[in-house]
Amino acid sequence: MNSAQMISGVSTAFPRMFSRFATVRFATITTLLGAAILVSIFAIVQHANLHPSPAKVVADYIDALENHDIKRCLDLSEGMVGEIAQIKANNPRALWDKLIQEHYDKSIQAFNSVPEVTENLNMLYPHGVSWKITETRRTPEATIVYVTFDFPTLEQAPYENGKFLKQSMTQFNLSPKSGLMIGFDRVEAGNVFYENVPPMIFTAAWSSDNMAHDIYLHATAAGGAAPFHWNVQCGDLTFSSVTMMFKDTTGNRQTKIGVRLKEPYPKEPLECEMRIADDGGNADRVAISIPHLFTPMLDNYCFMREPWSLRQSVKLERQRCMGKTLPMRPQPN
Repeated sequence: MNSAQMISGVSTAFPRMFSRFATVRFATITTLLGAAILVSIFAIVQHANLHPSPAKVVADYIDALENHDIKRCLDLSEGMVGEIAQIKANNPRALWDKLIQEHYDKSIQAFNSVPEVTENLNMLYPHGVSWKITETRRTPEATIVYVTFDFPTLEQAPYENGKFLKQSMTQFNLSPKSGLMIGFDRVEAGNVFYENVPPMIFTAAWSSDNMAHDIYLHATAAGGAAPFHWNVQCGDLTFSSVTMMFKDTTGNRQTKIGVRLKEPYPKEPLECEMRIADDGGNADRVAISIPHLFTPMLDNYCFMREPWSLRQSVKLERQRCMGKTLPMRPQPN
């Protein structure tokens, strides 16, 4: 073989060797890229698993509100998670369980010490309420989830300022970092109220003037079309209007009636029946039980119509309620 043939043989063999080498390198690179992509996908999935979807967090939070599970609400809150992390960072492991439980107890006690807050939650997020997510939007500050709540029957509707709520909206704010709750608030513009509500005797307050032995019953009506005509009967007692002390400018939507008691006093508890009717012939009738005839000075037994009395307390203007709200029982007309 001459030199030209040797060069020719080498020159033809080199491209084949390079081709095999390039194929191996390309397969290796492809394998490495595939592995990197799989690792990236795994990391994304793992990150998603660490941060549940906003819909899942909101659903769990609403379920906790419905069941009055304050600890679960705290567990779904970014603030509480951060506070627990701080406890762990600042204390030895042996004390974690004790200190964390103490922190939970204090947080739940602080929450329950504000009756207005717990009552509003019970009223607006009752067990079994119908709801749906209507919009989710992401901002640098928060993931915002809007939820619409429906109260399909009047008996389920929260009572607010003389109106019955048919639909409400709440804005839930979630942390974009942790995916947990950072706050929520009602969207007042989303309120829809019931219309054409029938007349209902809704609240009442019973009080006494212990010096003169005068009894007063202050009652209010919701729904219907004023003016109203009231009638109250408590055993053999006949009540009359207290016009000099009370002036109603809402078409008799409120009434204050009274009676002066003389011995022998009626038997306790005293059973009373209240009736109301409007000019259109629409009527309502309720019953209440008065635990004691005479109340402490400035105090009242307060009543609210069932089933609202099970969810919220009475807030009567110029009346100070004594003890828990008592039930007012609807009666057939």
